[in-house]
Amino acid sequence: MRFTLTLFPFVTIAQIYIGRLLFTTLQNIFGVSKQAIFPYLGMALILFMIFPLILLLVKALNETKLEDFHSPKNKTLNLPITFFWIGVTLAVELTPWLALAQLIKYPFYPLYMHFSTLWHLIQDRVIFTLISFYTIYVALRMTHDTFYIRVKRLSAPIEKLSPQLAGLKIAHISDSLIGAHCSLRRLEHLLKKTLRANPDIMFFTGDFVEDGVDKIEKVAQLCGKFRPRFGMYACVGERDHRIRTINVAKLFHEQKIPIWKNQNKFIRIGSDNLMVTFLNNHPKDRAGLDKLNYLMGQQPRGSVDILVTHQPSESLVDLAAERGYHLFLCGHTLGGQMVFRILGFTFCAAKLETPFFRGSGRVGKLLINVSNGLGFAQTPIRLRSPAETTIFTLQPQDH
Repeated sequence: MRFTLTLFPFVTIAQIYIGRLLFTTLQNIFGVSKQAIFPYLGMALILFMIFPLILLLVKALNETKLEDFHSPKNKTLNLPITFFWIGVTLAVELTPWLALAQLIKYPFYPLYMHFSTLWHLIQDRVIFTLISFYTIYVALRMTHDTFYIRVKRLSAPIEKLSPQLAGLKIAHISDSLIGAHCSLRRLEHLLKKTLRANPDIMFFTGDFVEDGVDKIEKVAQLCGKFRPRFGMYACVGERDHRIRTINVAKLFHEQKIPIWKNQNKFIRIGSDNLMVTFLNNHPKDRAGLDKLNYLMGQQPRGSVDILVTHQPSESLVDLAAERGYHLFLCGHTLGGQMVFRILGFTFCAAKLETPFFRGSGRVGKLLINVSNGLGFAQTPIRLRSPAETTIFTLQPQDH
């Protein structure tokens, strides 16, 4: 919430700047009167500002902590939060382009002075086009990325892969965050889409619920209905650590979905084995270096070695690559959830936390996948980070 309040003054200035330009261009192009435009621009600005204004009011009254007020159970804030982040997106992505459209005259100042009337005529239309295009684009893109669940299919080439494991399909899902912002129906839709890809085995890298304990048993029961032929396996996420009143692992074990913590497990696939290292990587419950060295140095290894954890960290990825693991599966970042593009450069808050904030890539021979997950963290929308399930198909690596 402090991040929202820090953003608030800067975003408001940018939104006033955009509103002023739109006001001027509408007058210049269409001859619309001030009285006709001003109420609509004012209404839009209030909608974009209402969420941080509510937070400031709560803080001033000091009736409750901001974190408690903006809990996942407070659904009444969903609409103000959505409008706020639409406003943030327009301010962050549109302001640089509008500033560029206004500043570009200075390198060509003599030409601008000679054709100033024509220049302003063109500039007004360029600014109006930019504002119109971005407003429509942001609305459509947010709608698509918030509701769409994609199935990402990837090949996983493995050196000296046994014929028994060639073609094995491994599904990876993460961060369902069931609660006020993400429903059990949405999780069911994800699981159905995943099973339609015919995976042989599935890994769920934690954060099953957004907050509280009332949904965790239902999540476990739902997942139990959609297990592939070689089963589903899971680790816990940081939000799952907060649930103190029940045994999360026990509920999932009852549905034949093992949850393991800081252990190596061998999973039988025909006459071969996968060795899977399940790690807790939560700041308050993290395996120490001695434990990591013990687990990652264990012999014998499987035909394919997989590391499953909730939270990616650069040091852990490097260690897994050094120890010869083939796959590294994790989540936590939601792919950034709100990913902004500023003059062609990508930015999101998760990128400040780790370079491994979304997508798949290689570190040496290690294939890492950071899942976008399914749910939402505090904000009930996504931008350029749609929910996903990932299907890996093991294949022999060509030399």
